Amino acid sequence: MSNSAQNENVASGVAGKIVGKAKEAVGRVIGHGDLSREGRLQQAAADADVESRRRAERSEEAQTEAQLEAERHQIDLERSRLEHEIRTEREEDQLERDAARSEAQVEAERHREEQAAARKQAGGQQAADAKVAEARREHTSAVGQAAATEAAAMAAARRADAIDPEHDEEEEEA
Repeated sequence: MSNSAQNENVASGVAGKIVGKAKEAVGRVIGHGDLSREGRLQQAAADADVESRRRAERSEEAQTEAQLEAERHQIDLERSRLEHEIRTEREEDQLERDAARSEAQVEAERHREEQAAARKQAGGQQAADAKVAEARREHTSAVGQAAATEAAAMAAARRADAIDPEHDEEEEEA
């Protein structure tokens, strides 16, 4: 092969393949083996260039698909986190309502018992003292129930924090 043939720019793609076939055919016809070999090499280079471009396109498509999948995954994670946050807030709200309801019931019961005790006091001090003691026991029990409800609320909050610790970090950052 001559130096001019080595320095020649090789066309790529379909044009390179056509030029390579032409060189190969001309080389065969005129009995010039170097030109025929150069034609085959140019065809192979054109094929390799086409395959390289196809692979690059497939690679870009795969990368784009991977990016889309990663974005879908992030969206799914965010949706799950938000759903969990909403559930946790609803549970906490329900626990607070339950605790407030329990406290209100305790207060109403205490008030009723105090009224009953006052009425009984008019009828007899001993009966009134017994009722007050009973009211205090029930009040203590109700306060214990309220404390247990509040402890359950705190435990639920801790479980929620354990499930989604980022929630607390986001609140601290805000």
